[in-house]
Amino acid sequence: MALRIYRPAGAMVAVAAILLAGVVGAAPASAATRAAGNYVIGLADGVDAAALAARYGVDIDDRYTAALNGFAASLTAAEATALANDRRVSALTADVEVEGFAQADTPTPKTVQADKPPVNAGDGVQTALTGPAVAVIDSGVNPHIDYNLVKAVNCLGTSDERDGNGHGTGVSGYIAAYDNDFGTVGVAPGAPIYSVRVMDAKNKGTLSSVLCGVDWVVANAATYNIKVANMSLGFEGVDDGNCGYSNSDALHQSICKLTSQGVVVVSGAGNGNTDLGRVLPGSYDEVLVATNMADYDGKPGGLAASTCGLATKDDSPWANTNYAVSAADKAHTLAAPGTCPYTTLKGDRFGYI
Repeated sequence: MALRIYRPAGAMVAVAAILLAGVVGAAPASAATRAAGNYVIGLADGVDAAALAARYGVDIDDRYTAALNGFAASLTAAEATALANDRRVSALTADVEVEGFAQADTPTPKTVQADKPPVNAGDGVQTALTGPAVAVIDSGVNPHIDYNLVKAVNCLGTSDERDGNGHGTGVSGYIAAYDNDFGTVGVAPGAPIYSVRVMDAKNKGTLSSVLCGVDWVVANAATYNIKVANMSLGFEGVDDGNCGYSNSDALHQSICKLTSQGVVVVSGAGNGNTDLGRVLPGSYDEVLVATNMADYDGKPGGLAASTCGLATKDDSPWANTNYAVSAADKAHTLAAPGTCPYTTLKGDRFGYI
């Protein structure tokens, strides 16, 4: 596979040049025998990734230079084991599947709405803002009349940065839909959105595609004033409490690099009705994680009926949301409305998702 490049809308930006040579005596990632498979390899600062890969006869599939000095590659068992025991390697993480967090429950068809904005709605739409921006690391974000999509990049190795699923478009409306007289209103109305596509039309990606997205945000946060990175996605794993340096977690290392730049990383807790401490990236102590509750009317009291036919009662946790168990996880968890949200859809539409 060729070296991955980022593909912003209308342009192609090459990945930064490979770091110059240098060896640092980092602790081995693990002394255990590793199986053959696809991996993400993190390296100590200053280590020349190309030279190290060549030393082991490994072909680099994806290269990371900002959030992580490292690369993704397909390894034999012998290569994986040797790299795990190389003191220059800080992480050797299996390139697992990552899935977007979407509710399994489907709103009743009769209540699904697809309202077009009024013809003259654009007259009252806010112009692009220069305040803090949000990076939506998701399935892509389509342009929409009700939010400010500034830029879109793609980490899937294709030329299409558009939202193939609809998840990222819905998330973006919930985050930043304008405060106007139609559609919906976001948590931060009008906040500039930077779309970083890491998942496909089935709302699935890989650890390597997510790392590509985090790498882009680290490299560009200062330029675009990105202060929040939203990751409504996850996969199974645990927090080692040491930024991934104890359990060889490449994503954790990259998230810690991002938060060290002053970017708040937000993740969904997941929809498995289990301890969120089993799900990454939400279980990382450095991430603000949101569990899912129902709030159908924006008011307290639990008196409103479901707006889309779901059984979950108003002002109560959604039945299948993951939840915080440990004191460490409770310290970085909040509950937020996410049951049957009315938000932006592809094609300048609105509806329940």
